[in-house]
Amino acid sequence: MDDFRRAFERARAWREQSLFVARRWDVDITEPINFRNAGWTDRLRGLARTRGVQRDEFWIDLFLWICLR
Repeated sequence: MDDFRRAFERARAWREQSLFVARRWDVDITEPINFRNAGWTDRLRGLARTRGVQRDEFWIDLFLWICLR
């Protein structure tokens, strides 16, 4: 989501090489998400925080390596 992109840009400006990792949130999505609605990220984040479960460090599903050399 948008906060990930902002964090990526900050890390890229700070160092030429970085490794991002992220823990996952498990949440059941039972209704379609309207990505055209400007508030979809806030609603999805709220759904994850109220009904979801954030997994521990053994559930890292995202790895992003930044190498600008």
